[in-house]
Amino acid sequence: MSDTKRPRKNPNPTLGLNPHNLHKNGVAIGFLPGFGEPISPNSPSQINGKLPAPMAIVSRAERLRYQIAKIIMLCIVRTSGALRLGCIKRLNGNPVWQIALMPYQGLETVTQQVMNGEWYKWGMQPKLFLRKWKMISQAVKSRTSRTYMLWAPNALTGGVNDVRGGYAPYWPGAQYVDILGFERKNVLPDRTKALKVIKKFSDLYSTPNNLPVVLSETGASYTVSLETGRPAPGGASEHDMKLRWLKQLLGDNLIKSVPNFKAFSWFEVKKNEDAS
Repeated sequence: MSDTKRPRKNPNPTLGLNPHNLHKNGVAIGFLPGFGEPISPNSPSQINGKLPAPMAIVSRAERLRYQIAKIIMLCIVRTSGALRLGCIKRLNGNPVWQIALMPYQGLETVTQQVMNGEWYKWGMQPKLFLRKWKMISQAVKSRTSRTYMLWAPNALTGGVNDVRGGYAPYWPGAQYVDILGFERKNVLPDRTKALKVIKKFSDLYSTPNNLPVVLSETGASYTVSLETGRPAPGGASEHDMKLRWLKQLLGDNLIKSVPNFKAFSWFEVKKNEDAS
């Protein structure tokens, strides 16, 4: 799905990523800290304390309070998590800040990352999403060359052309996108799952448009019963599940098959949820 209507400039090959921060096989590794989580909250500095090098990316979702006009005019995102910015700026290694804008007042105000799912009230409105995305992209690019537009739908759950769980209805065109990404969680992946899903996405949008690919949010879910504390059926340990997925994301086969794969952000948060 390539675009030829308007010429575009490729983003900086480094994507602003510090090469001295956490990388493996040329892939930058970031994290989504558990700011304010009710169970086991953590901060970027606490995570860095367990790593051999500072994280390359700090990823966070921000709830927008103000109208898009104010964001464009001030070039400032004033959010409920704005106080976290100082914490991020003080981190070792100057990591990239990957922000997902959460328009909890409605898509009419602004837009955000997961646009093709029904679990948020602004989801599954492709025409409105495209209009807002293009507006924001143009506004950002008119003010700075150091911010990249990351188009990152949720992992495919329907057909490519479906409004629910698809990609194509939400694709704004390469002239409005700097980096491609998607979210992918796993339970017990087979040995080639990462290669299959990332290459499929890359073949659709990265290769035709020469755009870098990232996993904007990924992890390996390990479920235990709140009542008994026993793990869900399957037999694999939490360690084995997570390590297997990490090895796939950093493996030689993936890097060789998808050379535009540049980074992923690891999601590791404890949650009490109804899994019925």
